[in-house]
Amino acid sequence: MNFTERRKQVFDKMDQDSALLLFSGIELHVSADEYLPFEANRNFFYLTGLRRDHMILMMKKTAKEEKSILFIEEADLNQERWFGRKVTVSEAQEITGIDDVRFLDSFEGMVNRLMAREDIGTLYFDCYRYQVEDLPDYNMVKAEEFAKKFPGRPIKNIAPVIAALRMQKDEDEIALVRQAIKITDNALKFVMKNLKPGCTEYQAQADFEYKIFHEGADGTAFPTIAGSGANGTMLHYDIRTVRDRFTTLFWQQTAPLQKQQNRV
Repeated sequence: MNFTERRKQVFDKMDQDSALLLFSGIELHVSADEYLPFEANRNFFYLTGLRRDHMILMMKKTAKEEKSILFIEEADLNQERWFGRKVTVSEAQEITGIDDVRFLDSFEGMVNRLMAREDIGTLYFDCYRYQVEDLPDYNMVKAEEFAKKFPGRPIKNIAPVIAALRMQKDEDEIALVRQAIKITDNALKFVMKNLKPGCTEYQAQADFEYKIFHEGADGTAFPTIAGSGANGTMLHYDIRTVRDRFTTLFWQQTAPLQKQQNRV
């Protein structure tokens, strides 16, 4: 994946004397010390190839230069015993193609200097929101924080710009899509092979997900939908039993997401 070229295409769409701040996001809290599995902001991943939490991409465009800076967490050996190792500076540089990689504790000072000493007229954030009743995305929260800190500075939504770029797939993406389709096809055949009267929907789902993980996928594009009978026509349903050989399993599933360059 050529992440440098992707960022160059975004730079071309940004206003002169502007800066983009894009956050990978944080884990969503469930209860006590339990958190949902982390999913990085998709636009952050598209521009960096990284899928870790607590990372920030800064892209500033002035008459002097177009520069990308990545902020990551510094390793903490005690925390790594519990949660695994962090991405190192050299690993981040190799994956993203960004030479200037710094630790998060320098981000606030960098932003203050950027806004005070350079003529940054516009700030870009990922302000995408699917529905009004949805809770604001982490990037939206950050955009609102910056609007209060730096009143009078226009804030623009970068999401439509990146969405348009993502519609055009490069050769690496096309290869991954083909691989994902092949894995999906093999998994559906595996389900049909094992599907018998008396099987439950969750058993069929388990067969499907076992097969895609076994063949190298790192997840599904959305939660697996496995419905028998009338359940096959609904987006949400209760588990029921496939009672006889004439019952049809309706399966709606997109290609699984594939592992890309970020294996750390």
